[in-house]
Amino acid sequence: MGRVRAPAFCDRAGEVASSFAYDTGFVERLLVLQAARPELIPVEVDLSEQFGVSRSFRRGSTSVARTRGVDDKYVQLINRWRTVESARGRQPTLPMKEHYSGIVILVPEMVKYSLAL
Repeated sequence: MGRVRAPAFCDRAGEVASSFAYDTGFVERLLVLQAARPELIPVEVDLSEQFGVSRSFRRGSTSVARTRGVDDKYVQLINRWRTVESARGRQPTLPMKEHYSGIVILVPEMVKYSLAL
């Protein structure tokens, strides 16, 4: 769209798009997959009730991490962005340890989470 500064997922004004903006398309694609491959997503699964952009990926990622024995400190580290995002431009309320942890420096620790998945 010719933008050089905007969130990756944004509306036409360049503001952060809500996850709801993508939810319908996401569920529609899952419905197509469910119809084509019911062995992957059984027909009795209510996709609009069970899945949604705002929670499915985080829930799935966290669930897989837990089943693979990923330490809770890594799960919390990965999910800290939610606290930052919820602050909407204000300073997020974080424990001092989190507040002074630079994200670039934390990348090696964050990779431990991804490697487990």
